[in-house]
Amino acid sequence: MSDQARLPWPDPPLTGDGVVLRPWRADDLDDALAGSRDPLVPRFTRVPPDNSRENIEGHFGAQEQRRHEGAELVFALADVDSDRFLGTISLLRLNWEEGVGEIGYWTAPWGRGRGATTTATRLLADWALRTLPFARIELMADVDNVASQAVAERAGFVREGVLRERWPLRNGKRVDQVIFSRLPSDP
Repeated sequence: MSDQARLPWPDPPLTGDGVVLRPWRADDLDDALAGSRDPLVPRFTRVPPDNSRENIEGHFGAQEQRRHEGAELVFALADVDSDRFLGTISLLRLNWEEGVGEIGYWTAPWGRGRGATTTATRLLADWALRTLPFARIELMADVDNVASQAVAERAGFVREGVLRERWPLRNGKRVDQVIFSRLPSDP
């Protein structure tokens, strides 16, 4: 990956409506592990249901290398006042040639119901479309994950349709995903 594809950290950090997007820190790992073990997280994401401390530490340890490679930019979604980890949001599955990226996230139970994920999704999409050479940012949500679909729509993403049997998530069975997108021309 060329130097041009290296992912910069937003400067200043992305903040709004009581949340800040910042790099993960070692003191986030306990909250990240606890949040990732909430049954809704593995149900609707690729996080394993038996997520371990070792797995979380491995994910944390790889983040900076993946950023330097231009492969993924991972943020801790944190409370702006307490700085407590509320969840994670990433710019991932980047196709630099085609100018397409994807946003993925999960939110810990103590971070839900306050609009934090919607704000984080909007902030990250706005920044990526304004700063990086992307013509399109995608977001996929499980067809049964109504809350995540609502986050996408409130963050300004447009529902495009259903990708049948897109993810091999549950009990070895593939599941359908709703695909959303944001373009630079979207309001």
